[in-house]
Order: sequence, then structure tokens, then C-alpha cells
Amino acid sequence: MREGLRTALFGLGLACVTACGQTVDEDEATAPELREGDSAARLHVVQIIEKLDAGINKRREGYRHALDLCRRAGLSTIALSEEQESLIGTERWQVWNVPGHLAWRRDAWDVVDGGTGPGQMCRFHLKHTGTHEHLDGQRVLMLDLESGVLAESPADPAQLSVAAIDPPDAQALAESRAVGYSGPVATSVAGQPCDQWTSDSGASVCIWTGGHHWGYASAMGGEFSSLAGIDTHRIILQADPAPDQIGDRLRTTRFDVGDDVILDGMLPQAGAP
Repeated sequence: MREGLRTALFGLGLACVTACGQTVDEDEATAPELREGDSAARLHVVQIIEKLDAGINKRREGYRHALDLCRRAGLSTIALSEEQESLIGTERWQVWNVPGHLAWRRDAWDVVDGGTGPGQMCRFHLKHTGTHEHLDGQRVLMLDLESGVLAESPADPAQLSVAAIDPPDAQALAESRAVGYSGPVATSVAGQPCDQWTSDSGASVCIWTGGHHWGYASAMGGEFSSLAGIDTHRIILQADPAPDQIGDRLRTTRFDVGDDVILDGMLPQAGAP
């Protein structure tokens, strides 16, 4: 029993950050309204990412197995709450983009045990890590969400420049199909228009097509991977890995455009969680 417990707990020590899939009702897709004088988008996007292995969140499954072994062994145990458990192996991504400001935040959660000390190995807690960055024409702020340390550096105003781009042309579409993807199929996610592509293996992505005039690309870029980080020039609204493979599932839970954009939380604050 204890040997199996050690194995399960050791498995929890292998860090991994990804997210719990949530769905949103698909409203009729509408492209954002471009107002005269707008040089950048006014948008706030919230997304949830979850790492799956053949459709299973292995981090959450491993925690449940370790918790069961701890209880069966009669060891002193501290379990996560249901809400905390739901966050295991998840990430939440946010992007804010308004004229003169661009910000992105990446929160990640994982479970860790109390270590190898006496009575500690079954005392679980949720670990929260990530970064929150904001840039304007003068400075770049970067907050480490784990330590609460806020760093500042000079900004390059060119990073905020906006130039309209064209949708993918026939050649770009043909190149995407040539590497094993079918599409695009025009559809909607979270009330926003997107092009869906599906690979031969069954992986799929749906790329936002409503931001070309703000410089947001909608070209096919292959299967979605959270390892690539947040892309501030291209927004994938939904993604699924191949059913029998390891990959990231992405769901957009909020997409606000225009005057409805909520700016609360856009600016990182030292010591903020």
C-alpha cells in the first residue's frame, strides 16, 4: 500500500500546467464593429485550457488516486476542496487589447503534496503560478503571480502599432490542406466568427476571423499547443486534440468587444494573486 502511495505521490511531483474545459453557448457570430478613429481592438478574451491524454486529465486523476491511497492507509490527510480539485492541471488565459494598451495574463494551477517529512506526504495543496504582463507606449510591466514581484522595463511603442491584414489567400489555404488539414468551415464560438480546421488525426482548431482590420491573423498554424504561450496577434477560439492523443483542449468562456470590454484587472499590481 505505502509503495503504491509513494509511486502515486511521486507522479504528482511532475509539474504540468494546463486547463479544465468549459463551454459557452454559441450565439450568432457577428464581426466586431469598427468605429471611426479606432486604431486598435477593444476586446477582452478569457479562455480555459486543459491538457488531456486520450480525453482524460491525468493530473486530476493522479491526485484522486493518491488521495484514495492516503485515506486507505490511514495517514493524516489534507484534501483539496471541490473547487480546487477542478482547477488541477488547468490554465486560464486572458487578453486585453484597447487603443494604447495591450495586456495578457496566464494563470496555471497544479497540485503538490507536503513533501517527504513525517506526516506531510498526504497534505495536498493547490499551487498557483503564472504571469501577468501589460505594455503601453512608455513601459512594460510583468508580474510573477507566484511571488507577487512586479518588474518594469522600457516599452517599444512599435509593439502597439496596428495594420489591417487580409484573410488567408487561396495559396495559404491550399498549403494548410496539403499538410493534412481540411477546411476551413465558417462557424462561430462565443458569438464570434471563426474558421474551423480539422486534421487527419481528428485534432481541430477554430481561428477568429473578426479581427483582420485590427491586425489579427486567421491563417492556419497547426494544432494548438499551450507550450507556445499566448499569441497576441492571432486568437484561437476553440481547440481539441485528437481523441486518442495527448494535447490541449481550449474553450473560450468570454469574448467582449467594443464598449462592453471590462478593463478591471488589466493592469498588474505588485503582490496581487
